Amino acid sequence: MHHFQAMNSSFHTAGLSTAHELQAESWFAFVERHLSRFQSDSELSQLNAQIGYPFYASALLYQSVREALHFYEVTDGIFNPFMGQLLCQLGYDQTLDWDAADTRILANKQQRGNRAGMDYTAHRATRPKQYTLDPILKTIHLHTDVQLDLGGIAKGWSAAQLANMLQEQGEESGMIDAGGDLVVWGSQQRDYHVEIADPWQDNRTAATIELTADVGIATSSVLRRSWQGSDQRPYHHLIDPRSGTSAQSEWVQMTVLSPSLTCSEVYAKCVLILGVEEGASWLRRQCSDAAMIGIRKDGMCVIDGPLQQYGQWKRQGEWIAYEQLMA
Repeated sequence: MHHFQAMNSSFHTAGLSTAHELQAESWFAFVERHLSRFQSDSELSQLNAQIGYPFYASALLYQSVREALHFYEVTDGIFNPFMGQLLCQLGYDQTLDWDAADTRILANKQQRGNRAGMDYTAHRATRPKQYTLDPILKTIHLHTDVQLDLGGIAKGWSAAQLANMLQEQGEESGMIDAGGDLVVWGSQQRDYHVEIADPWQDNRTAATIELTADVGIATSSVLRRSWQGSDQRPYHHLIDPRSGTSAQSEWVQMTVLSPSLTCSEVYAKCVLILGVEEGASWLRRQCSDAAMIGIRKDGMCVIDGPLQQYGQWKRQGEWIAYEQLMA
């Protein structure tokens, strides 16, 4: 197992040649330099500073923004990459390691700005168009005073892009773990076991999957990046665009498996935001090949979708099928 740090997360690869391990480190450093909203000199920060004018983007920035805006449209705004300004105002304006000390630092930060007049609702028809993409000139034109935040898609999307590149270069089997977002290919040639962590205890496992098919797996949690605001209210980084604040669903953690890591990453966040009653049925409509493993605040684990399509799995603790939960 190859390990390195990137994008404020722990990354791992398995089954890759030494040259491709080094390529992975270089690739994710390159992605972070371009797509981080926490680096003032990143290309994304330059785009966010150029509101009202076309921005000539690199191929990497243009493709990642195009992908983010595609999911913004197909999810009717539940996945919303225009939340950067709101996240800053709620207190998430710097990259941190998110250990206990960092949580205390955020707890002492003051919330800045005024959200009055800012509409983050997921009903796109009620607000003016916020962007224009020019596929010929590769320009991105942000029309309104918003900040693009690609944190909800950048790791999974860039890991999927790297997996495609490595396969084109002859890497027949491999695994890339981008801070908990995994893409696996050639699983028939190598044994890959994926553990889904207990959201409350990192050293405990909620489920283990012995993969038998190529898959993208993404997990979102309301506990990983959370803080206490100056109003003494708890916040986390998964913002519900319909309310303009941290999602208040009964899910604590959501894992989605699908053929596409990018889809899994986006849909895990959407299902968590939408909540227990709506999330699973929404996921079925979006992607019939997607499966989910959700953990509620009361500790109950809920499963739905074709998990057996991706491998053999064993669960620990109390589990229930989504249909039984809703009965």
